[in-house]
Amino acid sequence: MTTRPDVLASDDGLPARDSGPWSRTKLKFIDDFLPAALTVTHRFRQRHVIDLFAGPGKNVDRETKNVFDGSPLRALRAKSTMTPPCGFTHATFVTHTLSHQSALKSRVDALYAGERILVPRSGIAMPCGRAADLVQGIMDTIPQRAYVFAFADIENPSHWPWTAVATLKRGHDSVDFYMLFPIDMGLVRLASYRKPDRDRWRDILTRFFGCDDWDEISDRLRTTDGQAPAFRRALVDLYLDRLRTLWPHAESVLGVVRVGDQTLYEMLFASKEPVAKEIVASIKREMRVEQRSGQLDLKLD
Repeated sequence: MTTRPDVLASDDGLPARDSGPWSRTKLKFIDDFLPAALTVTHRFRQRHVIDLFAGPGKNVDRETKNVFDGSPLRALRAKSTMTPPCGFTHATFVTHTLSHQSALKSRVDALYAGERILVPRSGIAMPCGRAADLVQGIMDTIPQRAYVFAFADIENPSHWPWTAVATLKRGHDSVDFYMLFPIDMGLVRLASYRKPDRDRWRDILTRFFGCDDWDEISDRLRTTDGQAPAFRRALVDLYLDRLRTLWPHAESVLGVVRVGDQTLYEMLFASKEPVAKEIVASIKREMRVEQRSGQLDLKLD
């Protein structure tokens, strides 16, 4: 399975992600959630944002060719709604290629040269490597009582095994986790109708879910096209149940769709804090209004 190809951004000539128009939807959640989360956690001595699949920092809409900021730059700009505002005290942006790391560093430097950013420049780390291999070391550097917002924008289930999810929560008191669950972008292809093809990817799927319950779901619901919606829903529900073994609260924020009704991925959120659940509920209400007005190409639960 391949990852997204790179293009060159028209504004700075550096590598950028080739993105569909739906990419703005997943980023909107970051724009809406982080100011509220930073306001609630402003008394924490340390507030960390971890972007585990940060990429080069900018995206190019493949239809309009417009360039827009990716999740790392948005996280650095995020600030609380209180006066005076606060931002994150630390940021870790994991890139998977040296070209993405170099592009992101250049864009972060340009951001600090042109704007007042609340995150101390010395508090930013940009390691290059596999997120699953790096996450333990990242979490080891963060105090137990710090606030952590972790984001995993995965495309290929092999990139993010369940052991990496568990590492985020182990030994830390306050971690909010936001991830993209790659239904049609990965999981449906691997959990094939044909048992021999499915067996080929069995280890990847079992490591991703941290259990083999997905196989029973496939046997039961992966037999006809008419069962496809129930099959997709069952996989999401299984992963949410797995998240609830680590966090008291886990939910699907929304499903992002291509033109038509093909769900590309679901946006999932997990937290132990009731206030985080309330913030997400408010965001979902706002997105419903935008959906009805045609501003968002998404499907809400």
